[in-house]
Amino acid sequence: MAFIIIADADPGLGSLLQQEFQRQGHQVLVVRSGQDALRLAERYHPDLVVLNAMLPQCSALEVHQRLKATLSLYHTQVLFYCMQLRVEEEPANLARGTDAYAHRPSPLHELIARGNSLLRQGNATPAPTPSDHLIAGALILHCHNMTVERDGRVCMLTPTEFELLRYLMLHANETCSATRLLQHVWGYPPGVGSTDLVRAYIRSLRCKIEECPARPVYLRTVRHRGYVFCSQGDGDNDKRWILEQTAKESASPAVEAIGL
Repeated sequence: MAFIIIADADPGLGSLLQQEFQRQGHQVLVVRSGQDALRLAERYHPDLVVLNAMLPQCSALEVHQRLKATLSLYHTQVLFYCMQLRVEEEPANLARGTDAYAHRPSPLHELIARGNSLLRQGNATPAPTPSDHLIAGALILHCHNMTVERDGRVCMLTPTEFELLRYLMLHANETCSATRLLQHVWGYPPGVGSTDLVRAYIRSLRCKIEECPARPVYLRTVRHRGYVFCSQGDGDNDKRWILEQTAKESASPAVEAIGL
């Protein structure tokens, strides 16, 4: 059972979300403003905060930033949903630490599925030891504090960014489709979730780990197939490797570095 706070000026949708989460056994509070969401979060330390991105007074982005600035609330999962937000705007906002987006109007089951996926990520991730880390080329993923380091520069990852990068690093040099990532990283059932969500997170990660995000050497796109994490971060060698692997599966392979 999880504790969830929903902040939406629209009482109708807030009530629907509350009823569905409660039906699954969670405790849920619904508020009408960002200020109330912050006040209750600081008091009750929720597992998930669901925010309408167009909240009045205190904006959803400000709520999110204040949550992440509070040490005891940093790992609280945050789900934004918004009718006006364009997909191409997601990477910049994801880079600020947002865990997931959903667009309104979305089917209710999709909003619930995304919320449950975030809750599973928070509950399923064991407390790692300080020595837990993954290394690939000049890249180091520190599992104990969900940071990634390259050439001495350390960046904090959101829980979803961490799970995505960790999954790709554990399956290095293996092409992973967006559908596969939605199922294994987000925990969505088959047919649920948008590949645009994966694309946005890949772009966000590239901004954090690549020296030149427009020409990635670690997170590369295999056109029409998905993404591959190149373990050595050697652009020329990895590109040749991807072409060889793709050629085994297709008569006309194509690889792009500036990808989805």
